[in-house]
Amino acid sequence: MKTATMKMLHAADPAAELKTAIGDISKIKVMHNNILCAVYKRPERTASGLYLSDGIRKEDEYQGKVVLVLKKGPIAFVDDDKLALPDKM
Repeated sequence: MKTATMKMLHAADPAAELKTAIGDISKIKVMHNNILCAVYKRPERTASGLYLSDGIRKEDEYQGKVVLVLKKGPIAFVDDDKLALPDKM
């Protein structure tokens, strides 16, 4: 069974737009296994010309399935068998 997909219309690269909107994050420290993400919000129009309602786009804030990982902690995405935590944290 094939699922329907919606191709979105972007004026620019969404990842670049997110990074520009967020700005400098060099002073933000991400600890342990945490990650800092930016949530992708779909544009108003699909590539085929359909307009998405504000309600549908607002729902992306809560049920977004696409994020851009901006920064990760030192032990994020490390397999447990390779992880050696210090005695005092």
